[in-house]
Amino acid sequence: MEGLARVAGYTPRLGPQVQTYFWVADKALGFRNRPNGRLENGWVRGKPVVTTDSNGYRRGYGSALGLPPEVVFVGDSTTFCAEVADDETISSEVEKILGGRRRTAAVNAGVRGYNTLQSSRMLRECLARFPSIRAAVYTYSDNDYVENLNPIYYFPLKAPTVWRESADQPFHEVEVSAQIVPWGHAFFRLKGSPLDELFIGVATHSHSALLNGSYRAIQRLRRSGPSRGSKAEPQITLPSGSRAKPFEGPEPDEQIGWAKRHGADEALETLLSRMNRICAEAGAGFAAVRFTTGGEEPADRAFEERCRRAGVRYVSLRSHFVRPKTSYMARLPDGGYD
Repeated sequence: MEGLARVAGYTPRLGPQVQTYFWVADKALGFRNRPNGRLENGWVRGKPVVTTDSNGYRRGYGSALGLPPEVVFVGDSTTFCAEVADDETISSEVEKILGGRRRTAAVNAGVRGYNTLQSSRMLRECLARFPSIRAAVYTYSDNDYVENLNPIYYFPLKAPTVWRESADQPFHEVEVSAQIVPWGHAFFRLKGSPLDELFIGVATHSHSALLNGSYRAIQRLRRSGPSRGSKAEPQITLPSGSRAKPFEGPEPDEQIGWAKRHGADEALETLLSRMNRICAEAGAGFAAVRFTTGGEEPADRAFEERCRRAGVRYVSLRSHFVRPKTSYMARLPDGGYD
């Protein structure tokens, strides 16, 4: 059975997982990428190697050129892109295209789980570190809409967020005050039951593809089963007395509704406008794109309108994703795609 599991494509061990390996605590950003990191992503067929440089930025096609970067990409996992090798990320593809005319280096400053505020702070950091940057691109993911207000979206990770007490007051930034781990230290585990932790530990140290596949099957059954409610989910009391909880709860629409009622549209527009201003002050152009799989025209139009109100240049990627999703999504060992 172990042999069959390996033939089926399951890896002999579960960890370390991409999410927990690359996250380290940071006082200003909540969390950022581990510097000089290297991980073989066994969750994707082909096991792409994911590495970061001394600043925690994703290495890419042009990393070895030694050129001062002219382009920076900020965003979350859709920018960091741990499902592909270093030379296949969005920044690497842009370096290849621009290399047809002259050699150009780009910075991939994406961090899994980032909201728009974190991306704006990362953008400021990159522009200060690399005065040569002339263009910046922020990739918006729809979950940023809630993350911008909810500091425990990826519990136990905590992120700086924006908040306002009432609709007639401006947004202010809420810093991460309570440390989960010391600043600069890694988050090795996400939430999980004691049984989960035991199963992960056994599967990791036994190097068994059979246990790996079994654990994946159990997780799929859990996700496809009926919801058990959210009583055990951690919550936090926000300044207005409202309750926020992780987005992985049983009712994503409830999270989106909560965010909308607390000004998520205005928060996003405020942050987009800020990123535009940060770039203008540094003499760099700024554009925003939305992560898409091609078929979400209403959501695309909604984000375009938010960019318009914020005075931000918006570029739609939707027309470039017209082929079947399987042609541009990473294949997972269990047959799925990401």
